[in-house]
Parts: sequence; structure tokens; C-alpha cells
Amino acid sequence: MRVAGGVDRGTVLRRAGAVLGVVVYTIWDEALLSGPIVAATGWMGPWPAFVVFALLYGTGGFVLALLVVRAYARRLGDNPSRLERWVEHEADNRRQRWARTLLLRSGWPGFAVASFALGPIVTTWLLYSAGRRRDAVPAVALTSSAVFAVTFVAPYVGVGRLIFGG
Repeated sequence: MRVAGGVDRGTVLRRAGAVLGVVVYTIWDEALLSGPIVAATGWMGPWPAFVVFALLYGTGGFVLALLVVRAYARRLGDNPSRLERWVEHEADNRRQRWARTLLLRSGWPGFAVASFALGPIVTTWLLYSAGRRRDAVPAVALTSSAVFAVTFVAPYVGVGRLIFGG
């Protein structure tokens, strides 16, 4: 059945479902990762919460980035794992394309923005898969993880401080 503009109803429903899925995923992802930061800020105070979650998210991003690059380097031609497929999907995502372009063409400022926007896992993988900085994967992953941890945790500590005072 056709709707306005001659577009098939199924196409409209699929597109609406995709948009809804992205919105729900984004809200869920943000709530899942930011909720504990806000709560800990009320419980422990802003500085301890910042230190704990920056270390936690930075370490997690670093370890996962190294694992993804190691799995990618080992594979190179075999069937990718679900984690690798997710990283490739995130890297190819149209809403993230600007960050990928910035990362590959803008040096350190682009690296910092991509680390915040894409996260350390995708940023490290993109540089590795593009053939850049392959000799310094741990340093790239560590730096990207640190940038991500600080820029992700700090705003939510601020939100927690606004909500709980302190």
C-alpha cells in the first residue's frame, strides 16, 4: 500500500522503526553508562566519583580497544566476531562519518574529537585498519581511552553535582 509521495508503507514503517531503534539505543546507552556516574557523585562527591569512573571507563576502553585490534589483526580474512562486526558497523555509521573523516585528516585535534565521539575502541580500530600508527597501538589506545574517559565522565559528574549539590 502506498502512502504520501508514493512511498511504500512497509518502507515508511521500516524507516520509522530504525529511527526509533537508534533513539532507544542512544538513550539506553547513555542511561546505562551515565546513571552510575550521577549516582556515585551524590554518594561519594564529585572528585572521588570522577576519579573512580574515569579510571574505570578509561581502563575498560583501553582493554577492549586492544582486544578488538588484536582480534582484527589475527583475523584479516577470516569471519569476524560479533564484537568486530559491531566495531565495523559503528565505524561505517553515517552519523559517525564526520568523526572518522576528522580522525584520519586532522591530526591530534581530530584524534581528540574522534576519541570522544566514537570512543576509544572504534578510534583505535579505525587508525589501525587505516594503516596508521600500527607501531604504537597501546599508546593510541591508552591516549584515546584517557580522552574518552575524561570527556565522558566529567559532564555527568557535573550533572550529579547539580542534582545532589556538593
